[in-house]
Amino acid sequence: MKRPHNRMNTLTTNQLFAGIVSLVMLVAVIAGLVIAGSPNQERMRKADQQRVSDLQQISYAVDVYMNTNSVLPPSLIDLARSPNTYIQSIMDPETAVPYTYRLGDAGRYTLCATFETPSDSGPDQPARPQPAGFWTHGIGERCFELEARKSPAADLKPIPYPMD
Repeated sequence: MKRPHNRMNTLTTNQLFAGIVSLVMLVAVIAGLVIAGSPNQERMRKADQQRVSDLQQISYAVDVYMNTNSVLPPSLIDLARSPNTYIQSIMDPETAVPYTYRLGDAGRYTLCATFETPSDSGPDQPARPQPAGFWTHGIGERCFELEARKSPAADLKPIPYPMD
């Protein structure tokens, strides 16, 4: 015996289906935020990645400056103005405050930045060889003690070319 079609059953089934779909979508959105982090957390992580990239560029530029001039640059402004170096920025991407640069002895110097998130083992890692975890950082100000690297080419003497 066939039951008569009841409009009430159809509405309840449609409502139940819509409720389940809505619940699944809500769970997916929450899971996405938990996995990826909030938009603000992602902004802070990207700013910290930019800080590490800036410090790496500054470090490379200090090496070039040292190899060209045989001394460390007196300041980040002098380094940025040097025609032989390229630095995207000497300023924090969020605060526009210059990174801290302090001269040391015998080719040593310190670079500091203030970070908003702790580093991870992903894209924050340096491209140039350094001890493991060199550019890792926690939240807050972090200083990196560095030594200008001498280029192997800096020791090469020009070979006189015989003139005929």
